[in-house]
Amino acid sequence: MMEPTKIDKKSNEKLRIDERSLLEVSTLLSRLRETGITTIFVMNKKAQMKMLNWAHGLVNQYNDILKQNPMKLKDISELPFPKMDAKLAIKLLLLASVKKGLKDDTVFDLRNKYVSLGSFQSVDQKHIQKSMKHIRDIQNLGTKSVA
Repeated sequence: MMEPTKIDKKSNEKLRIDERSLLEVSTLLSRLRETGITTIFVMNKKAQMKMLNWAHGLVNQYNDILKQNPMKLKDISELPFPKMDAKLAIKLLLLASVKKGLKDDTVFDLRNKYVSLGSFQSVDQKHIQKSMKHIRDIQNLGTKSVA
């Protein structure tokens, strides 16, 4: 039987740290969901940083999804996380931005991301395509009657 290498040991240690970190974030997230975002102010600095790092990661992921799908109506299944988590992450970053006195551009961008969450709905692609065709037909009728 082979002995584990240093790389294997490091990989196993990193995996344990990642699992522990995920558990901590999950616990902190549950606490924020139950008591509200201002609970972050009573957390220790390490917990605050964990939650803000989580929020940054989730919002960056969400931003990529928005860039990939410019349609007005988006299928909620495209989100790899619950909408409520995205709302919480954005609120945390808004709170941190205001507290740090960051530029209005940051607040404006986060606000727009929050509003854009409303475009993610439980609608299948066939229904979206049918709705888009119906809208185009209505628009075409309007342009024909003007001409």
